[in-house]
Amino acid sequence: MHPVKIIQFVSKNSQMKNHLSSIVKVLTLMSEKEMKRGKTTNEILAFKFHYISHMLNLLLKEESSDLTSAKEKFQSTEEYIIRLLLLSMNGVSQYQEGVIREAVKLYPFKETMTFRQLLTSLSEKPTVSGTPGYLIVDSVVNGQKGFYDDMYCATCGEMSKTHKKCVKCKAVQYCSKQCQKLHWFVHKKECEILRKTGRTTEKELADGVNQMQVKEN
Repeated sequence: MHPVKIIQFVSKNSQMKNHLSSIVKVLTLMSEKEMKRGKTTNEILAFKFHYISHMLNLLLKEESSDLTSAKEKFQSTEEYIIRLLLLSMNGVSQYQEGVIREAVKLYPFKETMTFRQLLTSLSEKPTVSGTPGYLIVDSVVNGQKGFYDDMYCATCGEMSKTHKKCVKCKAVQYCSKQCQKLHWFVHKKECEILRKTGRTTEKELADGVNQMQVKEN
């Protein structure tokens, strides 16, 4: 349920890119139809359809926006959005967290247990020590798996025990070279700090930055 993973999937499928508008409409209709099935309604599935359509709609809006100067240095709109989603300040991807919370907020079936559970879980302001929004959504939609920092790709959230760690800091891991390359513009600012301070996860980065600033002063 990671936004980056969804955008990556679209970027690899040219047919999807050519029919995004239709796909968004179909997913919206599928979500609404699922909630009208009576006793056989699957509200989790309905939310999944809505969530994916929201992320695809984000791509659609950027495709039609006039921010040419901001996007011209990127090869595609997908790459531009992925960069926005990964951009981090003090260890928190504010844009990504905002997009996820907006998806939940715009879910039309607010009487469902799924919506109420997500609303409660995402009510707190995102922090470097908190659980990322995509993991909260994933735990509600796909079931609690446990949150282990060393099992998730730092770029797309793919879960695996075989991810390759950054060879310098060994604090973050990636599922592929592509994901590592996409995340480097963020990680290059943190890698040295993580290595020097002996931090084991990026959640501890804020403390590491503070330590170095105190030493410098």
